[in-house]
Amino acid sequence: MTETIHLKKRLQAVADTLDNCKGVIDIGTDHAFLPIYLIQQELVSFAIACDVVEGPLANALTSVKAYGVEELIAIRLGSGFDPLLENDPIDCATICGMGGELIVTILNEGLKKHQLQGITQLVLQPNVGDEGVRRWLMANNYVITDETIVEERSHFYPIIKAKRSGEMYDYSSFDCFIGPVLKDKAKEPSVIAKWKHDLKHYEKILDQIPISDKAASQRESFKLRIRWLKEVIQNNEY
Repeated sequence: MTETIHLKKRLQAVADTLDNCKGVIDIGTDHAFLPIYLIQQELVSFAIACDVVEGPLANALTSVKAYGVEELIAIRLGSGFDPLLENDPIDCATICGMGGELIVTILNEGLKKHQLQGITQLVLQPNVGDEGVRRWLMANNYVITDETIVEERSHFYPIIKAKRSGEMYDYSSFDCFIGPVLKDKAKEPSVIAKWKHDLKHYEKILDQIPISDKAASQRESFKLRIRWLKEVIQNNEY
């Protein structure tokens, strides 16, 4: 009997966030653990595990064969959505473990090449730069339907689920920074813990920005975000 794969906390949270998917493309798949889990749990019927580097793809192929799911998971080399073929039965995409800027670059390239037309659901896990990811989703007519924070090994990982909408959702700058769904999940320990962690980080950066006319706008940007973080923390602590 083929062994059942067990995911670590972060990838398990990503898997739990997906819903009603026929097929998924996992961009930057590394060992393909996420697609293997989704196939084994019958959460999708087909998956594409892709990466831009051959090394991780070799790892992915080894994993897929070890778990006996090579007929249901395609291993493909390529950047972003480039490995996606026109007739692939894919309606969901996961992009995990990258910086927000890189995720936005991948999404922009996919949009430019009309590769997102069949993708109705995105689950994105930026290591940093989640504010920029939310701004991209807003600008490109995606509604953020769920968010969570996973704490693993003293790091905080935001997970953002978004679905394509027929209209633009006008999220405020506050919502893009804090998270339009996360602001209503403030009682979850990992959420408020991340805000406290981010507050210390932003205060430290602000102390390092020189007080000068040239840096005035940068200082104001950090002051605003510090004020937002203090606000949500103070409003939600017992």
